[in-house]
Amino acid sequence: MNDWGIEDKVQSCTVDNASFNDVCINSLIHKFSAKRTLSLKGQLFHVRCCAHMNLLVQDGLKSINTAVEKIRDEIKYILNSEARTMQFNEGRHFEGLKEKKLFIDVPTRWNSTFLMLSNALKF
Repeated sequence: MNDWGIEDKVQSCTVDNASFNDVCINSLIHKFSAKRTLSLKGQLFHVRCCAHMNLLVQDGLKSINTAVEKIRDEIKYILNSEARTMQFNEGRHFEGLKEKKLFIDVPTRWNSTFLMLSNALKF
C-alpha cells in the first residue's frame, strides 16, 4: 500500500472468511489505528465477502430456526410418501391453489430457504 501511495486512503478491506484473513485484517487495523487513518477506529474495516452472504443469512435465520425446522419437517413428511404427495396435490387442487411444487431448502444456498418459506406460505 505504501508503494501505491494509498496507505492513508484505505477505509475497508473485503476478504473471505479464511482464518488467516482475520489475522491479516487485525494486523492492518492495528497498523492503521496507530496512524489514526481509520474511521470509527476500524470497526467497519473488515468487510465480509458477499460470496459468503449465506453465512450471514443463516446466522439471521437462527432466530426463527424452530419455525423453519417445522416447515421443513412438514414438507419432508409430505414429499417422503407418494400417497401423501398425491393427497396434498388433491387438496391443493380442491382449494384452487396454483400448481407449485414443494421443495426442501439446501443449507448452502440461503435463497433456497427463502424460496422454500415463501412457497410454503401459499399453502
